[in-house]
Amino acid sequence: AYESKDGKYIVAIDKGGNQVHVLTPGSSGSASSIDFPSINATAVTGSVAREPNRIAFHQLTDGSWRFFFSMTFPRPTGASGIGWIDTSIIEQGGTAAENLNFIPGGAFDQQLRAIYAGANYVATTNTFPTSGITIVNAEPT
Repeated sequence: AYESKDGKYIVAIDKGGNQVHVLTPGSSGSASSIDFPSINATAVTGSVAREPNRIAFHQLTDGSWRFFFSMTFPRPTGASGIGWIDTSIIEQGGTAAENLNFIPGGAFDQQLRAIYAGANYVATTNTFPTSGITIVNAEPT
């Protein structure tokens, strides 16, 4: 499980189930958390499972968060890419909150794939088509 820097969100990754789970921590007992519906890492890209692996948190200028996920499948020669979703979309619910958005990118031939956020960018590692990194703008366009 991972926590956003402001402590407002906890994110758990279910790599085998190709989903991510978001909740907000609260008090003890029945008010302990708000658990949002699971977010699929598969549906937006068709039937190919993308296996979300690690997360990078990027805070947007309005104070909400954009969660970026490194994807590790298909490997080693497919376009694993990066999945992402905004907390504003998650909190609104509906069909837009059911699936990660997908940024095509290089592939990675290992089970663990690093991802980092800094300034207004997110970077993740690649091993295909060449060794290197994919860097994407973290801000809405």
